[in-house]
Amino acid sequence: MAIYLPDYDASFLHIAKTGGLWVEEALFRTQCTTRFISSPQDDTCADRHCTKDSCPDAKFTFAFIRHPLHWYASWWTYSAGRPHNWDRWHWHPTYPLQRLRHVDFGEFIQRVIDHAPGFLTKMFEQYTGPLEKPNINFIGRTENLKHDFCCVLDAIGHPYDPTVLDNLPPQNAGGSVVGHAIWREDQEQQLLKLEHKIVEFYDAIT
Repeated sequence: MAIYLPDYDASFLHIAKTGGLWVEEALFRTQCTTRFISSPQDDTCADRHCTKDSCPDAKFTFAFIRHPLHWYASWWTYSAGRPHNWDRWHWHPTYPLQRLRHVDFGEFIQRVIDHAPGFLTKMFEQYTGPLEKPNINFIGRTENLKHDFCCVLDAIGHPYDPTVLDNLPPQNAGGSVVGHAIWREDQEQQLLKLEHKIVEFYDAIT
């Protein structure tokens, strides 16, 4: 699903593991009228990550992305060591990573480097278009979630009280059952090279 804001002809594209559930809750708390758009890729309607090409055009479209080192660590923390019935979805943007799962973070990252190089850039660009020339109106950063979400509300002209977001905790942020993600320096450097377009995007706006 994506989320449509009918009062402003705006759409939120929810990219997996970038704070999208926080955004959904923040939209509710700021009293923004919303409507879910089901993903045509998934007729079970269980998935909430419909891509831009599958979402109806809107006057204003926004999404959030995350630094690759943070994103891969978060995905591993969420996925490693937990049973997941991934096959209940007919489609999911992170499905290609399922065969690479491993309880050891270093082994997981090595599998990504060897078998899915640049995976995250390709996934993000299903939502944003080319990162060097995005085709959506606003790309926020998970690391700056509240500030960038407020920038979205300002851009579409939705009135809100920013204090209602002050104590809104992270959503869907359960801890790992297999320990913490610890990067090996060589793998970190390899991963950053493979996802260099995301890094360059971050460097351009920080």
